[in-house]
Amino acid sequence: MFLLWRRRQVGNWRFVLCTSAVALAASGYGLLYARICPGRPAAQPGEYTMVAGVIQSVTQKPRDTELLLEVTKEGVPQHPCRFHILALVPSSTVWQAGQSVRVEGIYVVSTAKNKSALDVLAPLWLFQGKAYPLQTGQGWFTNASNAALAAMQQTVSTAQDANAALAASIVIGRSAPIANATQSAFLAAGVAHLLAASGANVAFALRLALVPWRFAVGGAGRWQKTGRCVYALAVIWIFVALCGGALSIVRAAFAASYGILANWLGRSVGGGVTLTASCLLFAVSLPADMAEPSTLLSMFATFAVCEAADLIETPHTRTQDPNYKWQWRSCPGVLKRLLLILFHSIATSVVVDAYLLPIVWWMFGQWTPYSAIATTVLEPVASLLLPLTVIWAALSLCAGPFVQHSVLFDLAHACGCLDTDVVSFVTTVVQAIAHWKWSLVHMPALPFPAALAYVIAMAGCRRLHLPHIVNRRLRIESRVNRQTI
Repeated sequence: MFLLWRRRQVGNWRFVLCTSAVALAASGYGLLYARICPGRPAAQPGEYTMVAGVIQSVTQKPRDTELLLEVTKEGVPQHPCRFHILALVPSSTVWQAGQSVRVEGIYVVSTAKNKSALDVLAPLWLFQGKAYPLQTGQGWFTNASNAALAAMQQTVSTAQDANAALAASIVIGRSAPIANATQSAFLAAGVAHLLAASGANVAFALRLALVPWRFAVGGAGRWQKTGRCVYALAVIWIFVALCGGALSIVRAAFAASYGILANWLGRSVGGGVTLTASCLLFAVSLPADMAEPSTLLSMFATFAVCEAADLIETPHTRTQDPNYKWQWRSCPGVLKRLLLILFHSIATSVVVDAYLLPIVWWMFGQWTPYSAIATTVLEPVASLLLPLTVIWAALSLCAGPFVQHSVLFDLAHACGCLDTDVVSFVTTVVQAIAHWKWSLVHMPALPFPAALAYVIAMAGCRRLHLPHIVNRRLRIESRVNRQTI
């Protein structure tokens, strides 16, 4: 007993020491990064200064133009920084999202008294001055993605340019020139997270790239396994570069990389462990973007999906049934399978929305009651758009140097028409749901402790194991079937 007590004491002390060491290292790393790349302006309000960055969005006003700018350099001489400003500039020049600019002027004191959680997480500094275009060389990957979008738009009519941009934004996960009305409709329908990639496009890119690997390299030897791991990691991070380094794409890439390395080492990791490791890697590599609302929402949405997957029985568990293959050979069997898949999709969407409710309420002060319906309808369509848009982009790039009447151009045109029709259907459904009554409800401010208590209560209820009675019964039935066989 004494030895057991001593062993437990040593284990507890090791846990405390490791936790303290990690906390001290994280604090030191955060303070050092904040000193090298500050996250707030160095100039005082009213002091003339100069900032440089990339335009995130443009809003035209009657008297001036509002530029949402991600500042990367500030002052004279310029020093690195990372924060966002809302710059008020004259309307004499037409600006576009993604353009690099230099703005000279002064910071303006905000008159807003009530600050929301979004203002605390991502403070927006007001700036007034004049903007000048900044000529900076773009990387090869950025030029490739822009060239792909331009080639896609050349294969369809001009009226479909907006649908092509929306399809590209769903695949690459970064903002394309999408109309404000479309963005508002997606927000009101509660499916704005479809535009922010949650990892499905990273998984699709990996599966697509592994197809030629299976044909080129066979066997499961040691070197083949190592080569497959290196090849998969290269594919993931090349795809991240092609997507322009969108935050949700980077976080999903960290999760996929961790899972691939764990598989290479022969270890089995769950969704919670992968999510935790990917968040830690993301925080170390991009600490300034860890508190971004899109990053936090993407991480919590992934956590909600993991919780829903553990809570709800998936239709694939029924493949243990010996009569599973015969269920697809009759109309009642097909109908039963489709109903099961539909029920699973609806139940998963409801659970995910239940987890996201306190976070969206606390962060944005709103609630979308019909988000589960919209997500159930549109997620299969979005998964169809991923391969279709990639094929369309590849055919469009290949058909560019040839004559417009070539076979490649006709195939690209056919894929483009099908893709834009699907995107038009998605937009129509989203706009219809957005026009329903109470589609977007503005809620009063929710304190952070209340949101945290709600999430803890949801996670605690899931761990009561009450819903697993059905799964336990299915496991008993499958065991009896195996013994009978």
